[in-house]
Amino acid sequence: MSTPLRTPWYASIVTRITLVFAALLVGTVVLIAWISWQASRAEVISQARRAMDHTLDVAIDRLRGEERTLRENTELLATNAAITHWCEAIGRGGPTGIPQATEEVAAFFGPLIRSRSDLAQVRLLGADPVGSEVVRFDRSNGRVFRVADSLLQSKADRGYYGATMKEPAGTRLFFPIDLNREHGGLERPFVPTWRVSAPLFTPHGDRAGMVIINADMRALFAELLALADSGSVLVLARGDGEVILHPDTSQCFRFDLGGSRRMENVLPKEDGAEVLIGRREFELGPSKARFEMAITRSLSGLPGSLRHRRNELVLLFAGIALGAIALTAMFALRFRERLNRLTGLMERYAVGSNEELPTARNDEFGRMARGLRTMQERIDARVRELEQARVAAETSDRQRRELLANMSHEVRTPLNAIIGMGGEIDTAHLGPADREHMAIIQRSAERLRGLVDDLLMHARIGEGKLALHPVPVDVRTLVNDVTQAHLPSARTKGLRIHTILHDLPPALLLDPLRLHQIVDNLLGNAVRFTEVGQVTLEVGMDGPGTLRIQVADTGPGIPANERERVFERFERASSSEQGHGAGLGLAITRRVTDLMGGRISMDSEVGRGTRFTVLLPTAATDPGSTVQVTAVETRGLRVLHVEDVATNRLLMRQWAARWNWALTEAESSGSARSACTAGTFDLLLLDLELGSGDSGIELARQLRREGRHRYTPILALTAHASDDTDAEILLAGMNARITKPLDRDALAAAAAWWTDERDDGTIGIATLLDQYGVSGTRAIDLIQQFRDEFAKHRVSIGQAITAGDADLLSRTRHQVRPHWQLLGLEKGLAALDALVIPVTPGTEAAVVHWFAACDRAMMREQRRSAGITIAG
Repeated sequence: MSTPLRTPWYASIVTRITLVFAALLVGTVVLIAWISWQASRAEVISQARRAMDHTLDVAIDRLRGEERTLRENTELLATNAAITHWCEAIGRGGPTGIPQATEEVAAFFGPLIRSRSDLAQVRLLGADPVGSEVVRFDRSNGRVFRVADSLLQSKADRGYYGATMKEPAGTRLFFPIDLNREHGGLERPFVPTWRVSAPLFTPHGDRAGMVIINADMRALFAELLALADSGSVLVLARGDGEVILHPDTSQCFRFDLGGSRRMENVLPKEDGAEVLIGRREFELGPSKARFEMAITRSLSGLPGSLRHRRNELVLLFAGIALGAIALTAMFALRFRERLNRLTGLMERYAVGSNEELPTARNDEFGRMARGLRTMQERIDARVRELEQARVAAETSDRQRRELLANMSHEVRTPLNAIIGMGGEIDTAHLGPADREHMAIIQRSAERLRGLVDDLLMHARIGEGKLALHPVPVDVRTLVNDVTQAHLPSARTKGLRIHTILHDLPPALLLDPLRLHQIVDNLLGNAVRFTEVGQVTLEVGMDGPGTLRIQVADTGPGIPANERERVFERFERASSSEQGHGAGLGLAITRRVTDLMGGRISMDSEVGRGTRFTVLLPTAATDPGSTVQVTAVETRGLRVLHVEDVATNRLLMRQWAARWNWALTEAESSGSARSACTAGTFDLLLLDLELGSGDSGIELARQLRREGRHRYTPILALTAHASDDTDAEILLAGMNARITKPLDRDALAAAAAWWTDERDDGTIGIATLLDQYGVSGTRAIDLIQQFRDEFAKHRVSIGQAITAGDADLLSRTRHQVRPHWQLLGLEKGLAALDALVIPVTPGTEAAVVHWFAACDRAMMREQRRSAGITIAG
């Protein structure tokens, strides 16, 4: 057996790895050195930028200080006693009195301009057609003097005169900074001037004239330029971009000299290496005059300390690199020898040697034996990754459903305006074509709302958050309402809807919303996909405890291989591709039917039509077993509507006019609090999402704390209905939720119920107060404690039902029972005892009603004790 040849050193994989490692090491060291150098340089640049920002802040603050000083001086000029006497003299007219008043003004102007070194001129101008100067003081070469009457000028042709004489009393006008002009020409030497004026009026409100200050900006400009340190240049421009301050005076006020020099013309281009530029836009004065200030700094030469640091880094990292390469070479030589011995052993084993592989050794060869175990571990890891991928996919699906729910909120808000405003239009005065257009708009909006409801329903079902609320339902009326809603579409297509209602009990215990969805989806699909013939809706009892709903059409039918697919979300049969919709109707119908404990089936034949059959478990009940809400006159109700969307406020305004409400509108929590401070309201309607981080829930908490409206009914208006939202609403002190798009009749009924001041004696508030022996303020506080506790109990019951937590429900029921016994709520206690998990249809709705009835009665007693009455 021949001995295998040794691999030449230059072809050895160890040599190659060593060379590659050395190259990577050198590259890494160079990269680290370069990064360190860049970090040091970046720190220098950062310090320079901070210094520039500080200079800009100081300069802008100095300008703001000058603006405040000029505004205060102008205020003093316009409101001093001498000016007031002069205006009174002008108002009286006649030759007497005016000269004396004029001299009083001059006596005031002289000391004023002498005490303000930055003032170049102080003038009083009359309101005559030519704008004559009445009194004028100038400062020239450090000397202040009054201009002789013979040298006074007319200023009616000046822009500042016309602008000031148009302004109302109390206005203080700041004009753009420019070069001062005298007798039609520029004053020499050039004087940068900032003018501030104020109109004057006689006691009768007639214009008497104006006062104006000319501020000499040269001293301030010199001070601003001095703020820039060596290597920096400070530039100031007006809002129109014209430069008014620059170290090179030839670059300033070119617009006054017939040219133009804008900020872009004097600033170099920032390349990050040679020059830094800081720019800041700001406003001054009541008129919000815009300015832009810039500062530039040259970086042509780095500081000596930075260059020294660079050299140190080069030497340090070069030494590290050489040392690492030497150690790597030594390690590679030793590793190569050991690898050669291992390779020889493996080669001999490969050609038939009986030598055993050293699987027990803790070296490379032993690692090969342990490779099988590593492989198995990798397989296990892959399985775990697949499990994580499955969890991630489920998380993504849940997030998608949450996105659908959030999207429905964003769509419901404009839909509220579209549907509500459309319903307010009086179509009787429109022509046939316009009436048809309005009908199309309404149908399209209702179709869009249906799609949003379907999407939200799909998301809520997927999240397991869809709860049933069974109540006594008149199925006959519900079916007729759904049929009437689809009659216009059927008539347009020439279809007949045949409704067959067999003997039905007066009321069945069902969730009316879900029942409406099932019938509406099935009937809507039948009308949508049937072109010729009729649609038959048949409803009856299939035994004593089952409701049967059948919808048959004469449409195209569904092939056998597609019958199951139509029940999947976002799917439609190929024969119905011309239909509208997202393909969610039947999927939701099946899932809602399953949730209600029923089942759905389908019979179809291509070319002959389709029949859907739904069987729902139910029970006959007394139609009066739930407490009926009696409509109460709401005329004169003082209502505050807080809504950030203008169209929704307009819609509420129209409804309020219809109901004769005294409506106050607010578009933010701040304006709502102001309205509540200024007035008293009988009902508060709060949108939950007011935009810009404003929260209707937080507003409700504040109003409940502030006292005046602690006992006023608050209804939450929201397009995003969820169990979590309901909990937040109750814990914030709000009374109920109304979901957008708003239903006008539902809103009116809710307003009437919550503001009903009549006490039928069902809830024994007096017994509660007698038990505790309190009255007046103490009674109000006691009732508030009960209201807060009841809100928490109501939230706990909802959480227990959603989570299926029988223990939590039992504990909450145990806490509520003694309070309701004290209040004499026999029917409420019966409903509370009937509420168990799994929830029996109708029991949750009954308990929720009694919680609301307690809240209403307690608020009514709080208002009575506090002496508050509702206007309606």
